[in-house]
Amino acid sequence: MLDKLVAISTILGSLSLVVTVLVLIREIRETNRLARASNAQALVEISGPFYLAMVQDRTIAELFAHSARDDAALDEIDRRRYRSLLVWWLIFYENIFYQHKLKLLDGHTFRPWWRDLRQFLRDQNVSQHWTGLKDLFQDEFAAHVSKLIANSERKSDE
Repeated sequence: MLDKLVAISTILGSLSLVVTVLVLIREIRETNRLARASNAQALVEISGPFYLAMVQDRTIAELFAHSARDDAALDEIDRRRYRSLLVWWLIFYENIFYQHKLKLLDGHTFRPWWRDLRQFLRDQNVSQHWTGLKDLFQDEFAAHVSKLIANSERKSDE
């Protein structure tokens, strides 16, 4: 009788261990899902003030709109301001790139930001500045941006 009780206790202990592991796996997945959602929200919170500043301040909007095509018309201060804007946005996209690489962003969240990067590279004519900027970024991100710029230039030549 005691042997049966020990066997049943062992089986129940093993089952409770399996259930505990399954609950932990579920909790870890849920925590990861919530972290990814939080990271996506943080990206919006980071980019929001810049977009609002452009809506509220015509000078910033003009700098951003005209500098991409007419760099020669800028004075030294505006050239530096524009370069700082480019670097800030590229750091922002680099952050998105690495969050996705580390699986901290879902693919459906990453893809629109990556499309936005391609649009940003075209609209801001980053290829004109890339040689002087690419060494400021981690190699893997810089290589991806270089490839996007090359693809964009190839499409515009067609």
